[in-house]
Amino acid sequence: MRPALVRIAFIDALVSIRGFSALDRLVRRMQVRRRRGSQTAAELSQMMNLAESYYPRALHCLRRSAAMTWLLRSRGYPAEMVVGASVLPFLAHAWVELDGRVVGDDEQLIRERYAVLERYPAVSRT
Repeated sequence: MRPALVRIAFIDALVSIRGFSALDRLVRRMQVRRRRGSQTAAELSQMMNLAESYYPRALHCLRRSAAMTWLLRSRGYPAEMVVGASVLPFLAHAWVELDGRVVGDDEQLIRERYAVLERYPAVSRT
């Protein structure tokens, strides 16, 4: 749980102090680790859920998605953070995808409700 909690706290502090543009730059530069760890993406998602439950502040989807993307990429998963919106009613949401599938969120709801505005593809190490 500690790796997830550290990422949540870092992302939360970064956005609070430096704003969305700093988060945008960070997520675009996050690289995928070469070797995949022993934990599955589902286990890492559960770890993030548990860490979020212990975090003292409510975590909005953008910060959670950035932390989840970072956790997955650090474990060798080419996760993408995605930001979308719906027009009527106006709603915005951020989520994480791995191999085109939504991780840790309601995939059917996301596909029905949101149009993709921005996608943060995984960056491989060279």
